[in-house]
Amino acid sequence: MAIFLTGAVAGGWATSATKRERGHPPPRMHSILTVLLLLLLPAEGWSAIHYHWVQLIEGKQHKGRFLPKVSVRAIVDHKEECPDLYATTDLKKDKILFSMKKRHKQGALDKENRFAEIKVCEHTLQPDDKLLQTFTTGYLANGSKAIPVLLPDLSQGGVPLAQLITSGCSGCRDGKAQYCSEQAAREGKKGALPWLYGAMSGRAATEAGDGIPPLWIHLGDMRYSGQKEGVADSWQRSEGKLGWKEELFEPTATLLEKSWVVMMRGNHEGCFVPGNDWDKTDWKDRGEGWLYFFGSSEHSCSQLAKDRHDVLPAFAMDAVIHGGSVAKPQPTKQQARLMILDTARTGDGRDKAKEETRKLYTKQFDWVAEHLPPSGSSTWLFQHIPAYEWNTKKGEAEETIVTKAVKDSRLHGKWAQVAAVVSAHKHQFNLIRAHSQPTQITVGNGGVALSGPPGKSCEMAGKGDLLGTVAVGFGYLHARFAVAGEQVQATYTTPLFKPEWGPLQESQRVACTGTASQAWQPVCPKTTAQTGCAELASADED
Repeated sequence: MAIFLTGAVAGGWATSATKRERGHPPPRMHSILTVLLLLLLPAEGWSAIHYHWVQLIEGKQHKGRFLPKVSVRAIVDHKEECPDLYATTDLKKDKILFSMKKRHKQGALDKENRFAEIKVCEHTLQPDDKLLQTFTTGYLANGSKAIPVLLPDLSQGGVPLAQLITSGCSGCRDGKAQYCSEQAAREGKKGALPWLYGAMSGRAATEAGDGIPPLWIHLGDMRYSGQKEGVADSWQRSEGKLGWKEELFEPTATLLEKSWVVMMRGNHEGCFVPGNDWDKTDWKDRGEGWLYFFGSSEHSCSQLAKDRHDVLPAFAMDAVIHGGSVAKPQPTKQQARLMILDTARTGDGRDKAKEETRKLYTKQFDWVAEHLPPSGSSTWLFQHIPAYEWNTKKGEAEETIVTKAVKDSRLHGKWAQVAAVVSAHKHQFNLIRAHSQPTQITVGNGGVALSGPPGKSCEMAGKGDLLGTVAVGFGYLHARFAVAGEQVQATYTTPLFKPEWGPLQESQRVACTGTASQAWQPVCPKTTAQTGCAELASADED
């Protein structure tokens, strides 16, 4: 709060008749104004918080249930102290729930002092922490303002889930194919695609409402700007390219604050392993920034590449569908196990160590097979690389490095137990379903330049009961779970928007519903064969 008192000096108010004639207060006003000033100023110097979020990270298994750790994070100016979380809005020191601590920069970020303008702070709660045994609201002090932070109640054996929002490949190409601002588009090449990520994130946040927070899962590929040119990672715009602030945090600020989030890596957040595709650029360790903001440990890219060949451990968390509100929650018996898999290595023609990638992913699926939930609970896999991609020329689903790894793993015989695989990577919307395999939902249309002619869509029937939908439009998946007594009605909608600047214009909507007995099993409209789909084919994504 800035308060300007004209004419005030350390020794008191000037008392000459001349100065009083200019509007300066007489001496008797000094004590009154001093009291007012003290009342208006905050009792203690609080940090200005740029962004904050509640992130769900790898936790632990307890009595057969997987519960996440909950990491409360904030970004402040580098000169500021890390904030505290208070129990009440009056922000009194005796009501501090916990104090956040600085996350340390690693690797190139530390050596080259990147992100020098900011500091990332965090405090991580274990799943059995008392603050997570009910819905707990704490307050961060942002200047003199108290910002509410709602922590999830894990006491029902999983993350409370009323809504799920997910997409990936959200960054901006900032080149001839796409412009990152409307002004740049007006000045540049006609026909280049707009960047609608901010508008879509704002719409998703508005649609989510103010009830139980949505679970927002980002499927990776947050950063594109400047990578092909080898521009070093930065917090703010540098060398004419967007930084993390402009490419991720600004566009998603509202959604980030009102959700519980899982932040995944894509190949654009990968770390350099000799022989993989990132040896083509001067900026090899693309993952340093991601590890700083969203990593669950303090490993550098070089450590991750050396120790784990650039594959983070898979982790799981159980989710319990909830109705009602935060004040009166209504947990149900419908549950699912959400498996978060790290597939930052592409495993395609650019990957010079595809066999190694396949073996590494096989180990992840062995782990999935060992930790499938008991019958009556569904499994959803979230991974950047899809298991299947629809080939519009052949009218069939093509296998990826992921599918091949599944076939090599112990999950192969249990593949039908997985209800859905949700991915990004391909810059389109794909929906592939068949009784013998999980439903593949690909939402790599989160903002980056699309693959294929914008606005085009195609539905095809393949061999047997195989059905495929392909749409070239920006969008995201939004699942909602409506609870009425013991009944749960699930809807899975993907709005697709016209590639135009200005207010979002929905051109198409793909909608599926959950079954009566299992909300987590999406049932989508049947498809009949169509022609003219070959033009939607696209090459490997990058």
